[in-house]
Amino acid sequence: MGKGCEIDVKFYRLPEEIAPYFTALSCLTVKAPQGHCITDLAPPEWATLRFRQSGSAVRAGFDKGSQVPVPAFTGGGPTSVALRYHMQNLRGWGLGIQPLGWALYSDVPAGEVADRLTDGMTQPAFRRFRELSLSIGNGSEDREELAAQIIRFLVNLRPAHTPARAQILACHAALRDPDLGTVEALADATGVARRSLERLTRRYFGFSPKLLLRRQRFLRSLAAFMLAGHRQWSEVIDRHYCDQAHFVRDFHCFMGMTPSEYAEMPHPLLERVVAQRMADQGAAPLPETARDMTPVQLAGN
Repeated sequence: MGKGCEIDVKFYRLPEEIAPYFTALSCLTVKAPQGHCITDLAPPEWATLRFRQSGSAVRAGFDKGSQVPVPAFTGGGPTSVALRYHMQNLRGWGLGIQPLGWALYSDVPAGEVADRLTDGMTQPAFRRFRELSLSIGNGSEDREELAAQIIRFLVNLRPAHTPARAQILACHAALRDPDLGTVEALADATGVARRSLERLTRRYFGFSPKLLLRRQRFLRSLAAFMLAGHRQWSEVIDRHYCDQAHFVRDFHCFMGMTPSEYAEMPHPLLERVVAQRMADQGAAPLPETARDMTPVQLAGN
């Protein structure tokens, strides 16, 4: 991050009625002098909605050196690889779509947009959020007022259907369980046969059960490293790894680099949001700061 760059991130608490469907709403403001930009690497996460309210376009991509400008409304599928991004001056809003939220608000299988960034205004998977994108683009400069408007939209967004609700919630809860490490245990906890579990996870979670379990143990390790002040990797790797070499292979698969290379990188944005982001992914407990997360008053509700 260049000299004079400023980053401000604010999270907003969602009402309980929609908390199972979305991750925390965030507002990001970035200011950078001419010739400088903020760069960082986002680890794997659930599907995301990103809206640029004002400022210059964000450049992003999954492969090193292939960052391109992304749309003002970027709909991202669930990811199993790191997202690299560069930003200079902008005000943007974002939230994630949890698997149950995907089931309720998207008619497109999550696997079809996994590891992809798309134009939310044309990709059918995100069509129900296009009106929200237009509202944000023309929205108030007052963050609290616009946050209330966004959350009101989400509360009033009625699901078209509620398929497999119990199984999706059971599978999601099982993935968050650090003691669970096999596909067989995941199927038992979800209460479905293994073949049915494969169809369920690809449709609503984006990936196979095996990859989801690998992703979770990796994210738990990364969360422990980031939240513990960058201790030695050997002190924080998840117990489901056979050895450190096993972890290094997974790290390279998910992040495109070695753990040492990642540790040496600056993380100007992730270090500000890691606790909340890792809680959203079920890789760490909800941070203490979540108690101070801004509640939003919804007038007329």
